[in-house]
Amino acid sequence: MRGVDSDRDAVRPSRKQRAWLVVALVVVARVVLLSHTLRAAAENQWRDMCLSNLKCRQLAMLQYAADHDDHFPPTALWALDIIVYHGAPTVYLCPQDQRPVKPKSGELDTSYTMNASCGGLSVGGVGEPAALIVLFDGLTALGGVGDADFRHRKNRAPGANVTFADGHCSWLDREGFAKARVLP
Repeated sequence: MRGVDSDRDAVRPSRKQRAWLVVALVVVARVVLLSHTLRAAAENQWRDMCLSNLKCRQLAMLQYAADHDDHFPPTALWALDIIVYHGAPTVYLCPQDQRPVKPKSGELDTSYTMNASCGGLSVGGVGEPAALIVLFDGLTALGGVGDADFRHRKNRAPGANVTFADGHCSWLDREGFAKARVLP
């Protein structure tokens, strides 16, 4: 019997080894949790920086409207029309957009899209400006219009940053975006 007990003791980790194993498992769990937290914080930072860029675009749109009889710019090249109001090319790209910034005139890529129904629209003629989407996340060349790009996540839900005709900005999930008003 003595030989059987000694074999079992040889395979079984000592109390000290078990304690180190528990400590190692706790450390690994903390590292995994920390990496998830840091990833979420980085996503929040990118989303907020993108929202700030979009807010600059919206303010430039409203400045354009103030100078053009209260009308938004035409849809086709809206980004080029408002560059004089905020010329920094970096605010045309979302921080998560990996395309290079091209500051040459006529080569402006943007991460944001204009609502096609807002092109040339009179700002004063909008019934509920706080409900009408004007700009939103979307990949287009030279501004223009396109589909929403739901690249930003909040609590793991995909969504898009949007601006409204009254100037306020917000993040909307897919459901909120689908319910928002896009026609004046």
